[in-house]
Amino acid sequence: MQSIRWRNNNTTKSILNILLSASEKGIKIPDSQIEKWKMVVEGFVKRNEPVTLAMSLAVGTRIPNRLKFFDDVNLPTLGWMYFFYFFQMLNQKICMVYPSGIRLVIFDEAWLFGKYLGVSREFIEINLRAVKKIIELMKVPVEIILMKEKDFDLAEVDKIEPKVNLSQIYGFLCSLPDMNNPNIMHSLYRKRKRNYQIIQREAGDLWKEAETKAKRVAQYLTWRKQSNLFGNLIGEEYIDTTITDKDGRLVLDITCALMNHGMPVVRCNDLGLLKVDIVPEYRIPVDYPNAVPVWINKSDLIPDMDGNFKFYYLEA
Repeated sequence: MQSIRWRNNNTTKSILNILLSASEKGIKIPDSQIEKWKMVVEGFVKRNEPVTLAMSLAVGTRIPNRLKFFDDVNLPTLGWMYFFYFFQMLNQKICMVYPSGIRLVIFDEAWLFGKYLGVSREFIEINLRAVKKIIELMKVPVEIILMKEKDFDLAEVDKIEPKVNLSQIYGFLCSLPDMNNPNIMHSLYRKRKRNYQIIQREAGDLWKEAETKAKRVAQYLTWRKQSNLFGNLIGEEYIDTTITDKDGRLVLDITCALMNHGMPVVRCNDLGLLKVDIVPEYRIPVDYPNAVPVWINKSDLIPDMDGNFKFYYLEA
């Protein structure tokens, strides 16, 4: 935790200390950035309004890769509940020092970028209905806004020189529906040091496809930052939040943030506490040999749907 000390405005200080305590450990945040967040939080406190956090995330879909998810089911898993539980707890902590709490605005990337992964709008709409049902049942202060092409100046987006690194291309590669080689995905979420020459050779043409699509996505995301798209759509200032390392943003330490990249496995740790791991489903039989799937009825999330689906795995 990176703590902050001010002589005045204890409420603002307390709110920021709680937010920083939820951030990734080991990331040094410049004092200038904290000062900017202080001003944003102070504005909300003066108006007695919830402090707005905003992030972009493909919350509207599972990634349609059959190594990550065996079943072609367009519904969220327990991982989505685990993800929102993080913000529920964060809000409760802040409400102890500031009753107005927080408000999380998620800009859904699935609607904008799903086409690059072969995800249909119908798929996304059904999934979002279920996600919003979870938010309603959990009473979490979360709002979802779809990012749409009409929100972007496409002529300006096209002019941006995209910058992506090998790790970003690799991540996109492991999300492609046609990427079905477990050897390539072996190091995903396990280690950052990889032999990309070998990966590129094994991936073949899929690597180039991933690179092209990753660069296009980068153009959109760069323009949204440059144009303050989130601020314009929300209509106010906000704390720019993320779940991956990015400069100038509050990087939250959410171990469940990859919920749309794998199935949740509930296990009991050495202290007897329940933990949730998000795991590409193809690894579960090896890494969790005693895990069994837990099924729920689709109608629990979508009233007009029949049948059951895997909601999570339980390590027996």
